[in-house]
Amino acid sequence: MPSRIPEGQTRWPLRATPKIAIAGQFALTDRDFAHRYRSPTHALHLHEYAGWIRFEGAAPHRLTPGTLTLSPAGRSTAYALDAPGRHWCIHFKPARAQGASVGLPWLVPPGPGRAYQAERFARVAALLVQSKRDRQQPTLLRHAAAAALQELLLSLPLASTAGPTASRTTEADAAIERLLAWIDQHMDEPVTVPALARQAGLSQNYLARRFRERFGLTIQRHLLERRIEQAQLLLATTDLPVKAIAARVGIPDPHYFNKQFRRLTGSSPLRARQISRWAFHDRA
Repeated sequence: MPSRIPEGQTRWPLRATPKIAIAGQFALTDRDFAHRYRSPTHALHLHEYAGWIRFEGAAPHRLTPGTLTLSPAGRSTAYALDAPGRHWCIHFKPARAQGASVGLPWLVPPGPGRAYQAERFARVAALLVQSKRDRQQPTLLRHAAAAALQELLLSLPLASTAGPTASRTTEADAAIERLLAWIDQHMDEPVTVPALARQAGLSQNYLARRFRERFGLTIQRHLLERRIEQAQLLLATTDLPVKAIAARVGIPDPHYFNKQFRRLTGSSPLRARQISRWAFHDRA
C-alpha cells in the first residue's frame, strides 16, 4: 500500500472551549477498509494497534501504536487493522475559527509526547464521566474536561514531525525539553554547559549543535536570557534588593549581573525597576 502523511489540517481557534460529545477507550476490529466512518463531530484518536488508516481523498497511511489522528467532521475515514485492538477517542463539535487559530494536523506519528497524550485522553474521559455523575459541580467538571482537551489539541502542531529525519532526533529533542524544565527549576544555581550536557545525557558538542538548530541561539545565551527574564519579573513585583535578585537568578556577582542586565535590556536594573512596575502590571 502507498504511504504518505495527509496534507490536510483542520483550523481550530486558540481560545476555543471544546464541546465534547463522548470520550473513552474503544475496541476496533476493522479489516480491509470494509467500513467507512463519517461523523458530524471531529474525532481525535490515539491508536494502540498497527494497521492502516485512509482519510477521504488521501492514500492510506500506516498506523503504529502511539499514532495520533484527527478525523474531521463530515469527512470519511476507513481502517485496515493487522489485528483487533483498542484506541482512545474523543468526539467534539466543530468550532468556528474566529480570531487567532491554528492548523491541527490530521496525523501525528508516534513521538516523545506519547505518554503525555495518553494521560490527556484519560483525563478528558475521566472528567467527562464525573461531570455526568456529579450533582454538585457538573458544569465545572465539563469545563475542566474542555480545558484538558484544548490543551491536547494545541499540542498537536507542536508534536507533528516535519521531515524524514525527525524520528532520529526525537530522543535528543525530548532530552532537551526535559533540560529546559530542569534549567528553570535550578535557576538560582550557577550551572555550566558541561554539567547541563551530563544532565541531558548528551555529549556537550551534540547538545550545543541540537540546541542551536532548534532554538537559534546557544544554550549559554538561553540560560542568560532566562535569568534576566526572571530578574525583570522580580524587579517589577518585589522590593528585593538588586543584589538579592541577582543571587536568586544564579548570578551572585552584582557587577557581572548589572553588566549582563544592561547588555540584554539596554538599561540598568534600578532604571528597569522604575519603568517596569507600570508596564508589567499593564500587561497583566
